[in-house]
Parts: sequence; C-alpha cells; structure tokens
Amino acid sequence: MIIHIKRFYFSERNMDYRKINEKFEFSRSFNLTSMQKQKGRYDLYGIVHHYGTKNGGHYVSECKDPNTNNWYLCDDESVTPISSGPDLTSSSAYLLFYYRSSMR
Repeated sequence: MIIHIKRFYFSERNMDYRKINEKFEFSRSFNLTSMQKQKGRYDLYGIVHHYGTKNGGHYVSECKDPNTNNWYLCDDESVTPISSGPDLTSSSAYLLFYYRSSMR
C-alpha cells in the first residue's frame, strides 16, 4: 500500500501554489481488518521525504531491509544505517510504503 501525503497546494482561484510543511504523524504498522473483507496488518518499509520548496528540492528515502529489519537512509550515492528506525512524526514525509505482513 502506498500512501501519498499532500505536500503541495494549488488554488486556481487566486493562483496560489505552495509547499505544505505541516507535521504529519504516522504509524509503523496498522490493521485494516475493519475496513476490508481480507484481514491484514500492514507494516511500514519505506518513506520518501521531500526537502526544499515548491520551486525545487531534494528527495531522500528511508528503507527497511527485509532480511535484517534494519533501517537505512538513502541519499543519492550514500546509504547510512538509522539505528532507531525512522521518525514517525515528519514535516517532510511525502510517500509511505506499507506491505501486508499477516492475514490474521
């Protein structure tokens, strides 16, 4: 499941285009059993961040290694371990990637 967080605003009425920098809190996992016929827990495995303005910026990602469950910050040509995992409150998170981890 991919969740897209609205980070850019455009109003045709007054030609206003800007970046939304509000903090957003998200979960490392959640259960959608009450919202769908198939039961399942979803676990976070990737985050894309946008840093900058509406006119330009930089994208980085945080990714979870499925074999070790360790998190890494991926920024252009560098990959750095994140010891405590991702920060679950962010003003830069743009895309959240979840996978269905169980059918319970």
